[in-house]
Amino acid sequence: PAAAGDALGVTAPLPAPASFAPASFAPAPAPPPAPVRLTHDPSASLSGKKPPQQIRIDATGRLGSVLQKRQRGWWSVELDENAGPDGGAFQQVSVRSTQITLLDAAGAEMPVSTMPVSKGKKKPAPAPAAAPAAKKPRGR
Repeated sequence: PAAAGDALGVTAPLPAPASFAPASFAPAPAPPPAPVRLTHDPSASLSGKKPPQQIRIDATGRLGSVLQKRQRGWWSVELDENAGPDGGAFQQVSVRSTQITLLDAAGAEMPVSTMPVSKGKKKPAPAPAAAPAAKKPRGR
């Protein structure tokens, strides 16, 4: 006996090849790797330059690198890769020198007085002016 579907001209679907799997069984693609950001220029160590001074913010324990020592106790700092209440990952912030602790290469604390000072051009001190000549009294 012929099936009712054959009489109408409808055929059964062909089975899928063994190498083809439905999308629900395919493994999820791996997420793209996180971008890598260097906190200092690696060529600097090859050229003899020192890496940037590392610091820790005392209130939160957040790490960062000194970008610039500014006037009146302010420091420009680039924060580490962890976002927190101090700012986002790699954000540049200004902090007071009283709020940070300098760290050496091993991560141990070091006094602020050992921070290297930038060797920018300084204006020479003006020569001391000679004492002004005494004024002569006006004669009448």
